[in-house]
Amino acid sequence: MNLDLTSTPESITLDPQSHLYVESWNLDVMHIIMTYAGRRVVSNLMQTCNALNYAGTKYLLADGLTLRHEIGLLSFLFFLHARGTPGECIRRLTLLNKLSIDLYKPTENVPPILQFFFEILALAASNLTFLHISAAEALLALHPTLGPAIAKLRTLKTIDISETGIHCATLLRTLRSSLVTAKIHFGIHSAEPEDEAPPEPDMNPILLLQGSQSTLESLSASFPVSRPDGPCYANVTHLELFCTGLPYVEDYIRAFPNIQSLTYFHYAALQAELRGMSSLRKLQGSLLLLWVWGLTCHIPSVELSFEQLGVDPNFLNDIILDVRPSDLALRLPGASWLLDDAVCDVLSQEGRLQVFELCVLFNINEADESVVVEEILDLLVDVVRASSVPTFRLSLDLTWMRVARRRAESDGGNEMPLMPFEVYLRDMDVDAYADMLLANASSLKEAQISIVKDRDGCTRHAVRRRTEPSESAGNAVTTRHPSSGE
Repeated sequence: MNLDLTSTPESITLDPQSHLYVESWNLDVMHIIMTYAGRRVVSNLMQTCNALNYAGTKYLLADGLTLRHEIGLLSFLFFLHARGTPGECIRRLTLLNKLSIDLYKPTENVPPILQFFFEILALAASNLTFLHISAAEALLALHPTLGPAIAKLRTLKTIDISETGIHCATLLRTLRSSLVTAKIHFGIHSAEPEDEAPPEPDMNPILLLQGSQSTLESLSASFPVSRPDGPCYANVTHLELFCTGLPYVEDYIRAFPNIQSLTYFHYAALQAELRGMSSLRKLQGSLLLLWVWGLTCHIPSVELSFEQLGVDPNFLNDIILDVRPSDLALRLPGASWLLDDAVCDVLSQEGRLQVFELCVLFNINEADESVVVEEILDLLVDVVRASSVPTFRLSLDLTWMRVARRRAESDGGNEMPLMPFEVYLRDMDVDAYADMLLANASSLKEAQISIVKDRDGCTRHAVRRRTEPSESAGNAVTTRHPSSGE
């Protein structure tokens, strides 16, 4: 990580008798510090000498640039011209790879400044590959020439825009970059009654992204529409659709025939076109909606979440039988669902899965309040043994409890007492439980156990892999309820 001082625009001349190696070593130390330091520390170090001033820019911009207010925008423009030379301004812009604009109620002065900024970016920011704009339509509507300035960018690979409208649609149609990933949240979120939904062609990503037809690989769209005669995106393998209407799903399947990973939420319908998709490798969505789809094609990896109605064992069994996944991931909204014998019976069917990943989201409700964790852990040992699954991953997640506590504290209420399951999980020995799983399930080759966001906000993790299957029967663990206090 040596700094070549002769390459800086303002080289430092060292006296021949000076301690060159000591100074070089000190610069290396400063580089290491700036690698891990926050932006304020890096900024302070840049003011100490020309060498660090030159080198510090890449550390300041390592995580990209986020603009949240007018002062931040002006400050960055001053930063670009700090040395007063066009060459240094261009060098600093070449180090910028990510830009996020999240301006809350910008004044009318901001869009013209942004237009000037994007004109410069289009000329000099040769490594800018990511652009995010929040409340994009409201911002572009303030200054009609801002959108065309953004459209001049040629290096973007990912664009993420929310709350779009007619101005955003024009931007996407005329964008000169060849995108690989697009995330678009259609619709205007405003309390103003005169704000209406944009015309359907302006909410159709299949039409809006034609400039990236040959390069696009991933699309995530909320509230999109479509039409049956749109272009085909042969390279798209990842598709996420949120809140799309019933008539449109088959249009997206036709436009993206080679998707391997599909995430779909809200307003599902029975789609015959989906059933014969041979390219689909991963499916993610809620149990109810995926069941309504009635898929019958083989999908190797399936990840299921659950509606408020909970876990229906019949729906779960139908999906497993019809889709025949080898990898199944479940996110249970509470531990008490594992006490349902019918649910356990579905998960215990032998030979169905190669990988079973279970995330249990412990909740502050009456059912989880009375749950006995030891009983849950015993049931899971029985499920793993009966199913003969080779790989089992268990995540016991307390994130919801931490969120509930923060909300209670912010509302000025009394501190919430610890739930019984929190007390147990706080002291649980994850290593011992992983060992016990291997000892009691002879077909199990790998066990991963995690306790996420415990009382201290930490995550504890244990991984066990079987090395001598022939000796597993002799290594049984007698205790069924491992904890650090036992």
